[in-house]
Amino acid sequence: MAQQQRSTPGVPKVTRLPLMGAYSNRGSEASKDQRFVNIFPETRKVEQLENTKIFLNKRPGLSVYKDFGTGEGRGAIYFNNKFYVAVGNTLYEDGVTPISKITFTGSTGHVGLLLGNSSTLGDYLFVTEGTNAWIINTSGTVTQILDSSIHSITLTAAGSGYTNGTYALSFTGGGGTGAAGTYTVSGNVVTSISLTSEGSGYTSTPTIGFPSGGGTGATAGCSINAIPFPHIPVPIFIDGYIALAKGSDVYTCDVDNPTKWTASNFLSAEMFPDPIVALSRQNNQAVVLGHNSIEFFYDAANAAGSPLSRNDSTTIQMGCAAPYAVIGNEKYIFYVSQSDSGGRAAWLLDGFQPKKVSDEYIERILDAEVDMSDCRGFGVRTKGHLFYVLNLKTSGRTLVYDSDEKLWHEWSSNSAGNHAVFQCDYMADNSTGAAHLLHSSNGTLYKLDVNCYTDGTDQINVELITNRYDMDTYHRKFMHSCKIVGDRYSTANSINLQWTNDDYQNWSNVKQISLTDDFPAFQRLGVFRRRAFKITHNSDNPLRLESLEVEYTEGDT
Repeated sequence: MAQQQRSTPGVPKVTRLPLMGAYSNRGSEASKDQRFVNIFPETRKVEQLENTKIFLNKRPGLSVYKDFGTGEGRGAIYFNNKFYVAVGNTLYEDGVTPISKITFTGSTGHVGLLLGNSSTLGDYLFVTEGTNAWIINTSGTVTQILDSSIHSITLTAAGSGYTNGTYALSFTGGGGTGAAGTYTVSGNVVTSISLTSEGSGYTSTPTIGFPSGGGTGATAGCSINAIPFPHIPVPIFIDGYIALAKGSDVYTCDVDNPTKWTASNFLSAEMFPDPIVALSRQNNQAVVLGHNSIEFFYDAANAAGSPLSRNDSTTIQMGCAAPYAVIGNEKYIFYVSQSDSGGRAAWLLDGFQPKKVSDEYIERILDAEVDMSDCRGFGVRTKGHLFYVLNLKTSGRTLVYDSDEKLWHEWSSNSAGNHAVFQCDYMADNSTGAAHLLHSSNGTLYKLDVNCYTDGTDQINVELITNRYDMDTYHRKFMHSCKIVGDRYSTANSINLQWTNDDYQNWSNVKQISLTDDFPAFQRLGVFRRRAFKITHNSDNPLRLESLEVEYTEGDT
């Protein structure tokens, strides 16, 4: 490994210290070692010059799009040229004044929002809280999907002696009300029946009667809608089907009809004996994530039962630790794994091949999270980078993986000047080139705005902590100056600089350095053997840094 050239003792030397790096934390705590908070690294390689430029950029801020009420942010999506936002116990449709569309039974927890398409219904929005489900069509009409309505009726005997015509069926028993239908008689026999109202409240199949027309012997049967309640509120759409998971089973609706669910349309993901915790989709495969395994299913167009069949050769023997942080985005699925071997890791699934993107340092942070089931995650592309954002609620930290640079950094929200877990849990895209993020608790939908340098009215606390520099020797060094290499600004903008010589235990006083100067620097930084730096920035301004240029003299001992 190439080492930095040692300086000659007593002779001043100028060198540039890189700010870019990877996490190398010795534990899960945030008080020591390299850290990037609200600032992310990027590289620009010019192959013709065999040169790579390195920058560190302040993350985009949040500008308010609209307040959708008070309560927990539970989900957001863009459908039919409108945002739909789940806040508290209400699903709102965007408007000059947000319109309440659905009232949920609960006010907390994840709400599944999924775009679907049907050859008969057209585009629709599927909504589920796990114990209830609805669809919303492009006219804004809401239809609740019940597990107590009549799914279908079937003529089993035509009878005889009926007077030709069309009559009303009768439905008796079953514990429900409202079911209705008609039957048609031709040639003195019943030739067809039709369900005109599905009713509700049925716990068993009612008896169907043919009370008019004067004949005898006609019979019919019926079935009750079989949408699985309760289910995991993470639906997927594949080839005209909505799929939902319950226990170890995956259920699908009738093709092109998300309101109709046949009881036999399910499959069991039982290659490993673990329950399903989440669903996702990778290309044309349904990805079934269990507690300790991942299985893939494809649309085999089976004539009976589930249309899906297992892709046996692709099963992965590790499962999902964070059900609501499984992110299907562009060509990847990002998830946090767990297995029988213990410990957690972050992975990108590309096709059927998982690739681990966390290292031992990030995994120390993941392992320290007490409750992964409460974690939230989303993917967002901004400023030319595809970020996977993982909110660790009990740890109070937000890890962000940059799939382009293959590096980690952190985002945070400002809590009285301190870092707190990033306060947005859900992302919606309206195809304008900027993602919109839903706040976790105040009901506000924000635009992730590259031209905004605050989070609403809160300053973004940028913090960059370096690893320890010793210039490849434990000899004492006398630092004469430290210059900030980065962009120069025409209006007031500054950073705060501190350093530590005792392994992050104590920090120097804050030195403010103006970035409007031609020569942004601080002089006479004292003596050290090993030194780390901290750069902070918390103003309504952009920030882009490259490195620290230091001048120092090495001592003899």
